[in-house]
Amino acid sequence: MRIRPVSLCLPLVLSFLAACSIHVGCSGGSRWCMNGVHLDESHTEVLNTPSLGADGIALDISAGQVRFEPANGAASIEVVVHEKTKGDASVRFEGGKLVVSTKSGEPAAIGDVIVRTDGPLAKVSIATGAGDISLSGLQVRSELRIDSGAGDVSYLDGSVEGNLSIDSGAGDLALERVKCADLELSSGAGDIRVARVEAKRAEFDSGAGDIDVSNCALVEIDADTGVGDVEVVNCSYQKSRFDTGIGDVDVRNGG
Repeated sequence: MRIRPVSLCLPLVLSFLAACSIHVGCSGGSRWCMNGVHLDESHTEVLNTPSLGADGIALDISAGQVRFEPANGAASIEVVVHEKTKGDASVRFEGGKLVVSTKSGEPAAIGDVIVRTDGPLAKVSIATGAGDISLSGLQVRSELRIDSGAGDVSYLDGSVEGNLSIDSGAGDLALERVKCADLELSSGAGDIRVARVEAKRAEFDSGAGDIDVSNCALVEIDADTGVGDVEVVNCSYQKSRFDTGIGDVDVRNGG
C-alpha cells in the first residue's frame, strides 16, 4: 500500500482552487485579469486550420473549457479571446499553437476553445489551469497528454497510437471506447471511471476518489486510491495490482 497524506488532500485542493481563481488578481469586479489589467471584453474567432492534422495541437490556457469534436467539413478552431477593449486582440494558429496578440500592447487571454477535427492529428497536448475538458472521436497518431489543474476530463470514442496520459489536480476522469498503447490516469481528488478501453498497460491513481474499470482489454493493470473504492468488472488482463488506503476492492470476472 502506498502511503498518502490523505488528510491534507482537501485543504491542498481548496488552496489550489483559490490560487488559480481564474485570473482574479485585480481589485474590482472583473472576472478576467492579467498582469493587473482587467479584461472586461471578449469576442469569438473561428480559425480555418488546414494544417491541423499534420501539425497537431498544443493548447496551454489558464482557464476555460476545452472541447474536441468531429468536424462537419474542414477542420477549424473556435476560440474565445478576452481583452481590455473590444476588438483589440486577435488569435492565430501557428506551429501547432494558438498565439494571441493585441494592437495596443495590452495583455489578452485565451478562454474557451473548441477544436473540430476532420481526421487524425499528429499529436495533442492540453494544459489548463481550470476548466473541463471533453474529447469526442479524437484520433491521435502519436501521444496524447492532458494536464488539468482543476476540472473534469472525459474522452469518448477515440484512439491514440502512442501513450495516453491524463493528470488532474482535482476533477473526475472518464474514458469510454478508447484504444491506446499505455494508459495513465491520475487525479488528486476525483473519481476515475473507465469502460471498454483497450491498452497494454493501464495505471489508475487517485488521492481521494473511487476507481471503476469495466469491460476493458488490458495486458497489465494497476489501480490505487488513497481514499475510495476500487471496482474492476469483466476485464481481461495478465498482471494486476489493486490497492486502497481506506475503502474496498471488488474484482469480478477479471484476470
